[in-house]
Amino acid sequence: MVLERLRVQDFRNIALAALEWGGGLNLLVGGNGQGKTNLLEAIGLLASGRSFRRVPAAVLRRHGQAGFYLRGEVVCGGLQHRLEFSGAGAQQSVRLNGKGVASASAMGQVLAAVVLTPDAPALIRGAPEERRDYLDWILFCHERGYAGVVRDYHGALKARNHLLRTQCQDGRQFEAWEARLAVLGGEITWKRQQMLVRVSERLAVFLDALALDPVGYLWQMRLSVAGVGLEPGVAVESMVAAYRAALVRSRSGDQRSGSTSVGPHRDDPVFLQGGRLLARFGSRGQQKRFLLALKLAEADLLRQRLGEAPLLLLDDPMTELDREGGERLMQVLAAGVNQIFLATCAAVELAGFSSRPVRCFAVEGGEVRAV
Repeated sequence: MVLERLRVQDFRNIALAALEWGGGLNLLVGGNGQGKTNLLEAIGLLASGRSFRRVPAAVLRRHGQAGFYLRGEVVCGGLQHRLEFSGAGAQQSVRLNGKGVASASAMGQVLAAVVLTPDAPALIRGAPEERRDYLDWILFCHERGYAGVVRDYHGALKARNHLLRTQCQDGRQFEAWEARLAVLGGEITWKRQQMLVRVSERLAVFLDALALDPVGYLWQMRLSVAGVGLEPGVAVESMVAAYRAALVRSRSGDQRSGSTSVGPHRDDPVFLQGGRLLARFGSRGQQKRFLLALKLAEADLLRQRLGEAPLLLLDDPMTELDREGGERLMQVLAAGVNQIFLATCAAVELAGFSSRPVRCFAVEGGEVRAV
């Protein structure tokens, strides 16, 4: 898939931009705060329906304006598509080929993107919630029904927590919600583990390309419930039974704390280096290379599912990389087939890009021009 043209109006600090992109590498060059990341964010909105900065659409409009408008013209599967995303106040409108769509995530079938931003190290060094959300997002992109499972799980979790906080003494109510939580929690854990295996298979290729030992780096689930097997071939039914037993065992302690202490909402998909936490024992450079390999593996899995390579949106990817690491990254990008949007404050070494088209855009004060 290729984003051929993008129109941006009253978005962040961009009053108006009408851009034609190349199918290979698109370099966005400019100083800090000039609008490079805003362009990446606009493309990400068209691809996923959400801001990778995790802000509502209401704050995306240019200061003093009532709303914003984005339009992308995309080629996917040999067909032309038009994507439109607009926001006015708290309201937003999403259109695909002139027709409204119920969910912005449906646009991902036509335009998909994988994003790496400077705050990505929080995925490694941040709270477990960061890693759970990231793993769940990968699953959302591959299995649309998974979002409903997670939503139902959190609904059942809220109901059980209400019983805990109100000191409910009706065991039948607890049993009903715990049975529901166990079924949904077992399914979530099983699906997460299957996706971890799939990501890890692709991750090894990119770790090696970025000069990290594939054997020494792992993405592994640490569960809040003992006795849940994660080895290959474990049936989801055994996970359900383990969660059900754990919820019963923890009920009295949970009543004292007022919250559910076991389940997928407490699990941590940790990153390991040589059996130890990458966040604690890996250098900043090693962490950055690992993140790049992880994002490239994510993109490769999307390519396999969609039959089209997703866009890569890379914001200052050279940060915390030495020269050799930067050269390796560019060689990997040059060898791929993804359309790439790379934002940078300085020139980058275009090693290996002699066989792929490169276009450069200068970004200054919200204005963008081809150079």
